[in-house]
Amino acid sequence: EFKANKAVAIFNKFLKVDKVDAIVTCFSPITEALIPLAERSHMPLIASCTSSTNITKDKKWAFRDYFTQKEQCTPLAEYVYELGFRKGVYMVINDDYGIDGINQFKNRFEELGGEILAGEEFAQLSRSSRNEVVKVLSYEPDFIFVVARDQALITLCNQIRELNSSVQIVGINAFDSPTIWKGLGVAGEGIIFSSGYFNANDNENSDQFYKKFVQKYNEEPNYNAVYGYTILKYLVRLSTLSSTNEELRNSIELMQENTIRGVLTVDELHGVVGTIGLYKRDNNQTILIK
Repeated sequence: EFKANKAVAIFNKFLKVDKVDAIVTCFSPITEALIPLAERSHMPLIASCTSSTNITKDKKWAFRDYFTQKEQCTPLAEYVYELGFRKGVYMVINDDYGIDGINQFKNRFEELGGEILAGEEFAQLSRSSRNEVVKVLSYEPDFIFVVARDQALITLCNQIRELNSSVQIVGINAFDSPTIWKGLGVAGEGIIFSSGYFNANDNENSDQFYKKFVQKYNEEPNYNAVYGYTILKYLVRLSTLSSTNEELRNSIELMQENTIRGVLTVDELHGVVGTIGLYKRDNNQTILIK
């Protein structure tokens, strides 16, 4: 229900009744409510689905395992520039996710010598952004950088394709969802995006995870599935090697875990550092390109 007071109640139940070794949470508003509790109770807390870089800064017991906008937008901007694109526009939602996304992308793209000609912000709940899309496409860009979620992303990309069938669409991890690709259909073909790294061909563990996931859910795993799996995997392993919460906290802080996301370490801001992948939608499949 995305309510902080209910998250606090659940945290206290896990702490006092279930007596768990660690707690996993998600999203910035919930994480911000739980961090003080974790610090006071000495409970290891892993926060995912939050791209706020400083949310775990100077915290002892809280860790963030999720990529930031800078981490996923920087390599995307570099790849777009490598492709020879020099002129871009953008359409992003008017919240931190969209605004930070375009700022990080624009900073790196323009450092390289590219140019962002124009852009528009819109509300996540907007039913249509056709007028704004017409406006930015009038600049005749090489590509359009888009950030939105769920149905807003589907509607936006469909409108772009209706108005211009050839402009390159690029974006970030919100594309990494079976729901998005189902909603876009052929309009999703050729879209380039960044998200958490996963390659089913990396090793036997990655291959087994991919096959079992597809067998059970009849769809490819997205970044949420990969992150959830790896977080619980390293927490279980580290907790079995720790006899106290302090030992588990220290193990997380110093970890060098070889996972299906690559090798994971923890930086000075208590953020888990992994690898970002670049993907392209091709023939109704998501292909790792870099």
